[in-house]
Amino acid sequence: MMIQNNNNDNKIPDYYLYGTVVTRYGLASLNHGIRQGNKTILQKGYWYDKIHSFVSSSSLRWALRFYLQKQGYSVNRVWDEDEHINRLTDEDFNPEEFYDDDIFGFALLESTETEGETSTTKTRKKKTKLTNPNQRMGALGMNMAVSLTPYDGALKLGAKSGRVKDSTSLHFTEYHATRYQYYFGINATHLKDFSRILPLIDGIMNIPKVGGSSNIFDYPFCPDSFVFQWTSHFASYISY
Repeated sequence: MMIQNNNNDNKIPDYYLYGTVVTRYGLASLNHGIRQGNKTILQKGYWYDKIHSFVSSSSLRWALRFYLQKQGYSVNRVWDEDEHINRLTDEDFNPEEFYDDDIFGFALLESTETEGETSTTKTRKKKTKLTNPNQRMGALGMNMAVSLTPYDGALKLGAKSGRVKDSTSLHFTEYHATRYQYYFGINATHLKDFSRILPLIDGIMNIPKVGGSSNIFDYPFCPDSFVFQWTSHFASYISY
C-alpha cells in the first residue's frame, strides 16, 4: 500500500498501525523507580477490581527512544549513560531531522512573568504562565503495561554488607512474576518520514530494559505474542 504525505494538496485518509503486545514471563521489580523509605515499590492500580502492577508508558517510550539511539538513528534527546541525563542536540527541535521529535513529539515550554495589580489588596504580584511556541503532537500513542495476573504482594529482603548496621541496612523490594500487556497506536501519515515506522516496530520487537530511573532489573519486554491492525479508522478495537 502506498501512502502520501498528509501535507500534500490531495488529502488522503490517515493510516494507523495499532498493536497489542503480550510480553514474556519474568520477574518484574523497580519498574517505576518509586521508593518509600527503605522499600522499593511497584507502580500498581486496579484492573477489573483487582490490584495489578503497571509499567508506565513513559518507561516504554524511553526504552524505544534509547533503542533508536543505540541503533544509530538520529535522535534529539541523547541519553548520557554515564551521567544518566538526556542531552538535547537541538533545543528548537526538528521533526524533519530527528526520529524522536517526529515519532514521540515535543513541547517547548517557556515561562513568562507578568506583573498585575489585584483589585482587593492593591498589591503587585508576579504571575507565571506557560506558553507553547513550539510543539508537535507525536505520531505514537502508548498506554501503560498492565500485568496479566494480580499482584500478590511479594517482597524480597535485602541487607547491606559489612558488620556495621543502621536503620537503612535492611531494604525491601516488591517484585511480581507475571507477563505484561500493553497497547500502542501510530498515525503513519502524521510522520514526516513514513519509513520511520519500520525502526519503531523493530524497537517494539527488540525493546531494551524498561526498569525506570535505576534500571536495576532487566525484565524481558520483548513480545511473546502480538496483534497488529493496519487501518484508516481513527479508533481501534484491539486494545488489551
